[in-house]
Amino acid sequence: MASAGVRIVPPVSRALAREASGRGRYDRPVPTLRGIDDRPLSLRAWLREHAGVLLRKLRIRKDREQPPSPYVELMLRARSAGKAEAALRVDADYAFRTYEERRALYTDFLTGFLLPRTTVWSGDDLMIQVNSLGCRGPELEAEQPVVAFFGDSTTLGVMGTASGLHGESWTEHVDLPGYAVLNAGVEGLELGNTARRYESLRHRVPLACAVFYTGWHNLIYNRRKPEYWEECLQRYLSKDHPTVLLTLPTPLLPEMRERGMEPLVNERPEASIGDDYFHFWRGWDPERWLVELMDAHELFNAHVADFCTRTGTPLIDLYSFMRPESYDDAPNDFFDVCHFRPRAYAKVAAFLSSELRKILPDGPPPVDGWRARAEPPAPQATEDLRENIYPIW
Repeated sequence: MASAGVRIVPPVSRALAREASGRGRYDRPVPTLRGIDDRPLSLRAWLREHAGVLLRKLRIRKDREQPPSPYVELMLRARSAGKAEAALRVDADYAFRTYEERRALYTDFLTGFLLPRTTVWSGDDLMIQVNSLGCRGPELEAEQPVVAFFGDSTTLGVMGTASGLHGESWTEHVDLPGYAVLNAGVEGLELGNTARRYESLRHRVPLACAVFYTGWHNLIYNRRKPEYWEECLQRYLSKDHPTVLLTLPTPLLPEMRERGMEPLVNERPEASIGDDYFHFWRGWDPERWLVELMDAHELFNAHVADFCTRTGTPLIDLYSFMRPESYDDAPNDFFDVCHFRPRAYAKVAAFLSSELRKILPDGPPPVDGWRARAEPPAPQATEDLRENIYPIW
């Protein structure tokens, strides 16, 4: 039994005391799963993060044992192959319960891109039109070289609504005489899938220039190390055409590290993204994530600029062009930390058009004799549908 006046400290409390005093820390640098770089973590924090990863892996492993539903492929196979056309008109008074519900109307879950030959209306207002290439917009003009824009939702643009928001993107305002403009943006694409999107299209159109507005999905989640950035940026390069990279624009200003952005946020129900709605990002807490996102954004833009210097790749500094003049001006051209307001589309497009004209040849290259490279279809057994016109269950 302990003598009077002597307190027995449990082992856990001793460990916490050592951690609080700064002694006995587990200082080996280890990757943090929430951050953008390697930071020394205490042993307790290291174990906690890796225990969470292990639990997620076990859950995923369990999920993978379940056979995937065949109905997704059955519903989408013909549309994914561009062999079926669909037009859908959603009643003007229908309220989507989630973003995912709305996105499912035009997303190809077999490829992760957009469903070709799909048009969706919200009442009498166009939500989105997808052409036969699975890209937003009408079919391309024949016999014209193509300038394609790749990226995530910041390239894809906004969805139209029956409440008056016109479905469009800034790419529709790009003016490059003699060239066809292709919007190859897809919501949620991270850098590697952007490369996959590029690789899926590069031989299907007479591509004269590929422009990458790489997006925000590899900054503070997904793979977010410079080594991965470098790997993906290398995949965007080609000997067949010029590649152009854009820096990521944002309304975030250095003073927001201290002031935050709470005074600018406007999430009132009557606010609209075309006018005065202003949000942080993805429903996340800016007090937790703002500084980390700003650090990651600065690091990524610096990496892109350095990559372009090292490889001789043309760079358009869209970040500097769209940088707000003051703290109070931050929401003028953006409705969150990365998406342009539709009223800024013409401004963005005019700047990019001017910069691209300096990069592209004086005259559009001829496309006479160009033919799309056809991929041979994989042989698949087909059922004789005559046998099952009236199936016996």
